[in-house]
Amino acid sequence: MKTLLYIKKYWYILCIVLSFLLVLLLFFKNKNSVALLNATIDSYKKQIEEIEKINKEIADKKQQQIILYEETIKKLEEKHKQDQEQLEQWKKDEVKKIINKYGNDEKKLSEALKKEFGL
Repeated sequence: MKTLLYIKKYWYILCIVLSFLLVLLLFFKNKNSVALLNATIDSYKKQIEEIEKINKEIADKKQQQIILYEETIKKLEEKHKQDQEQLEQWKKDEVKKIINKYGNDEKKLSEALKKEFGL
C-alpha cells in the first residue's frame, strides 16, 4: 500500500525512469536496426536496378519485333502487288489466246471466256 502511495505521489519520477529505459533500449536496438535497414535498402536498390534492366530489355525486344513486323508486312505487300500484276498479265495473255483461237465465232468465244474466267 505504501508503494502505491509513493508511486501516486512521485509518478513523474517513474515516468522519467521508464522513459530513460525505453530510450536506452531503442538506442541499443537501433544500432542493429540501422545496419539491417541499410542492407534492406541496398537490396531494394539492386532489385529495382534489375527490374529496370529487364524492362529495358523487354522494351528493346518489343521494338525489334515491331520493326521486323513492319518489314515483313512491307515485303508481303510488295509480293502481293507483284503477284497481282503477274496474274493480271496472265489473264490478258489468256484472253488474247482465246480471242485468237475463237476470233470470229462469238458464241464459242463467249463460252470459252465463261469456262476460263467464270464470266
